[in-house]
Amino acid sequence: MSNPPRPRLFLVAAFAVILLGAFAACTVEQEILLRTDGTGSATATVTIDPIVIRYMDAVFRAVGAENAGDIPLFDVTRIVEELDSAPGIEPGEVEIIDRRTLSVQYEITDISRALEGALVRTIGSGGTVKVGLLLDRISFTSVSRLFLDEKSPIAVFVPVARADFLSKSEYRELARYALEDFATGSSVDEILDASMFMLSVRTDGRIVAATGGDGEYTTGRADFAIPLLDLVTLEQPIHISLEWR
Repeated sequence: MSNPPRPRLFLVAAFAVILLGAFAACTVEQEILLRTDGTGSATATVTIDPIVIRYMDAVFRAVGAENAGDIPLFDVTRIVEELDSAPGIEPGEVEIIDRRTLSVQYEITDISRALEGALVRTIGSGGTVKVGLLLDRISFTSVSRLFLDEKSPIAVFVPVARADFLSKSEYRELARYALEDFATGSSVDEILDASMFMLSVRTDGRIVAATGGDGEYTTGRADFAIPLLDLVTLEQPIHISLEWR
């Protein structure tokens, strides 16, 4: 694999997470309440790993920016605009907790519209509700626009957003090339392996089944954990499902 080009300078703009994560070398925590009628509410917290912060500050300095460490990495106005234009959701509070952490709240008005092409929702006899999310290289393209601006400097770390669909080994090589000079303590590979998408779902009924993503559940809550490297490469489709009544 040839060395990829260094990214141009853009501010991170659209980390509005809709049921899924962002890029490897970060942690994504998503808490969702789903209702039987397909509505709900959600809070997503994205925390960028310090190695990416150091990388971005070096990019800012390379183009002559002063006080690189004070340049914001999230554009709240743009995030709200993107959420507002997305089908099936309404934006709530978007807050920068600190320079590397973003919190996004939103209301789900129609989860089937929000994740059209990737999600199937059915209601069975006795009021049983089943929601299944299938992410592959086709469905991901249709929903990725909801949470990642292709002009973000982080987009270089999300090949699927550019339809490149790298393998895991190719992705690791790209990440090492971009980030290895900024690694302290942990290696780039260790950071990638530790980067997870954590999804916690509550429902308005009793959960009776949860599968995929190492899913674990109690009667009122299901927790899923998906390695972000799996998400950004999609070498294998990711399927999670939840059933409640």
